[in-house]
Amino acid sequence: MASDQPRLVINLTIQEPSTTESGRLVEASVYATNSTEQVIALVNLTISDPSGNIVAEISDDDGGVSEDVPIDFDSEAGIYTADIQATAEGYTSASTSETFEVAG
Repeated sequence: MASDQPRLVINLTIQEPSTTESGRLVEASVYATNSTEQVIALVNLTISDPSGNIVAEISDDDGGVSEDVPIDFDSEAGIYTADIQATAEGYTSASTSETFEVAG
């Protein structure tokens, strides 16, 4: 049975660090399908290193996160995973996962 609730959409951005930065800027915003207005939603973001260890957990209830995560040139090399979930009353929840590489 299809839900008539609008679906949440997550926009996730992970920036590469520059040589002067101490980490990667991770930003996520939550929107409703077919809307440009941000939804007030609970957002949970977890970043894991190549070994599966959690290196950052970020939560916010305003529909977005923006955090400088301490993953830089000195961090363990390999593929990192960012998992994010968003929930809001009256909407179908959303989740997504994105990987990024850290060179050693």
